Order: sequence, then C-alpha cells, then structure tokens
Amino acid sequence: MIEAVTDIIALHMLEVFSLIDFTIDEPEDPDLPINESFREKSDVELESIGKEERLIRELNMELDSENEIGEGIRYSRALFQQRPRQYQILLSDFRVEKQMENS
Repeated sequence: MIEAVTDIIALHMLEVFSLIDFTIDEPEDPDLPINESFREKSDVELESIGKEERLIRELNMELDSENEIGEGIRYSRALFQQRPRQYQILLSDFRVEKQMENS
C-alpha cells in the first residue's frame, strides 16, 4: 500500500513539474537581435526576421559600406564588440531617423 501511494504521489509531482515554465525567470538578452543580425542567414530565414533585426541589419549595411576596413572585416561588428556604447548610440539615432522618415 505504501508503495502504491508513493508511486501516485511521485507521478502527480512529475506531472505538476512538467507544467512549470522555468524560462520565465531567465532575463532576455538585450543584445540578442544585434548578435542575430551579424549571423549569415538564408533568403528564407531573412523573410521571417523581425522588424528590430531588419532595422539593425540595415544600420550594419550602412555602417559597413561607409567604413570599409578590409576583406572579411565588418566595421559594424567590430564597433559593436569594441565600443558597444557607441554602437548603441548609433542604433538609437538610426531608429529615430527611420521613425521620422516613416511619419
């Protein structure tokens, strides 16, 4: 009888634990869209990216075309990795500029 009751309790506890979403407490990485924007994606993947990543990719292309460093080196990525605060300021200004264009 004790074994049967213990099995029932254990089964119930496992069912309850399986319903808990443990990802709620994990903070979202604010740099995730920026990091994703540097990743090479196929045409199919590019069609499904979000508005934020699309905006960041546009900024990165603009920065890279204005500041050509050399073969295989992207100015936008180097700026983000070495001077993240300056990159965030440029991104913020770019957002405002795009919002004003769309208004």
